Amino acid sequence: MSLGILESHEFESKIERYEMHFGDRLVAFSDGVVELENEQNEMLGDEGIEKWLQSQPDINAEGVINKAIEYLGGMQRNDDVTVVIFTSQPFEPAVNKGLASKTPIRSKLSLN
Repeated sequence: MSLGILESHEFESKIERYEMHFGDRLVAFSDGVVELENEQNEMLGDEGIEKWLQSQPDINAEGVINKAIEYLGGMQRNDDVTVVIFTSQPFEPAVNKGLASKTPIRSKLSLN
């Protein structure tokens, strides 16, 4: 999923829902990652990032950043490089541990 490519008025937004299971990961990255160019002036693109993630399924955000630096070689980057990885974990209410109220906290992630 690329982040920050277009302004909100430049695309048609919609909500997509995906069921995530324990251990599933959602990788979000800025367009600065997609648009990285190596010394041969080849843009990384979504396909390049997908190859990284498929070849190293346990890669973390720091690992993706390191791969980006490696991909650049001696080239300068022209944009920010932002990577966020969410890993699905089972919901264990803290109620049973006496740490929270019985009302679960809802969070909403808005990407503008």
